[in-house]
Amino acid sequence: MQKKLVKAYYYELECTKKDKNGKKMLIDFDIDVFLRDIEKIPLEKRVIEYQGDYTRLETFFYPKECNDSLVALVFNRMSDFNTLRKSKLNEHSESIPLEDNEYIDKECSVVYNLDLKVLAIQNNRGALTARGVEQYLSQKYRDGKYEFQLKPVVSPNVVEAIKHKKLFRKIVIKLNNIGKYTQLAEGTKSELLISSFKSCQSIHSTTGLMEFSMGYNRKDNLDVNSTLQLVTDLEKNKNLVDKAEFYMRKNESDDEETTVLNFLQINLFDVLELEVVPRKPVLHQSIIKEMIDKMKKREGYLRRTSH
Repeated sequence: MQKKLVKAYYYELECTKKDKNGKKMLIDFDIDVFLRDIEKIPLEKRVIEYQGDYTRLETFFYPKECNDSLVALVFNRMSDFNTLRKSKLNEHSESIPLEDNEYIDKECSVVYNLDLKVLAIQNNRGALTARGVEQYLSQKYRDGKYEFQLKPVVSPNVVEAIKHKKLFRKIVIKLNNIGKYTQLAEGTKSELLISSFKSCQSIHSTTGLMEFSMGYNRKDNLDVNSTLQLVTDLEKNKNLVDKAEFYMRKNESDDEETTVLNFLQINLFDVLELEVVPRKPVLHQSIIKEMIDKMKKREGYLRRTSH
C-alpha cells in the first residue's frame, strides 16, 4: 500500500442575477433546490459540454456527521480523446478501445459548506476545474438564469508575507464591480483605497486601475504604513478587487523590484494524504472524508475571511 498526495483548493461561491437594468445582484444559492432538480432528471440530462468534453454531477450526499452543514458533490469529466493503453511485462502495449457511447472518466470531488458558502475542490489532473464547476452550476441552476463565480480563498501565509515586507517599490490595484450603491466594507481606513473608490463612483466607472510607484527613484521606497493599511483593507473588500500586486525588493542594496505577490492569486489549499492500492481506484468517499476533516480544521479562518 502506498500514499498519494492530492491538493484541495478553497473557493468562495458567489451567485448573481441581473436585474431589469442589467445590474448584477447577489443572490442566495439554494443548493437544496439545485440538487432536488438534478436528482429528478436522468443521467444523460445532467450532462453539459465542457471544453470539448462532457461533464455531469455524478452523485451527491449529505455526510451524516455534519448535520446538513456540508454537502459532498462528485463531478465526472468524460472524454473520448487521449484514450488509455494497457501493457504486460512480456507483451507490447495496446490501446483500450471505446464503444460509441463510452468515455474516459475523471472524477472531481467537492465539499460545499452551506453556512460559509465555501467550496473545497479536489485538484485532479484532467478532471473538472473551478471554472468548470462555475459553468455547470450556471447552466443547471434555475434554467441558466443565474451566474456563478468561484473566488479563491486567500492564503493567510501570503497576506502575512506581504505585511512583513518593508521595501515596497510599486503597487498595482484593479477594482471591479463598482456601482452607484456599492459600499466599501465597514472599517475601511486606507485613504488610497477610499479615494480611488470614490473617484470611480464620481465618473460612473465600474472598474478602476491604480498604480503607485517609485519610478526611477532607486533609493527610496513607498510608505510602509500606508501600504500595509491598504493590504488590510483590500482583504476586507476582496469582492471588489480584481488584481492586487505588490512589487518589493529583497534588501536596501537591491534597486530592482524582485518579488511580485498577488494575494488574490495565491489560493488557500490543503494536502490530502490518501492510501492507494495497485489496480484499484481511490474511492471518492475516501477523498471526501479527508476533505471534510481538513475543512473542519480550517473553519475558524474560513469563517473570518468569508463574506
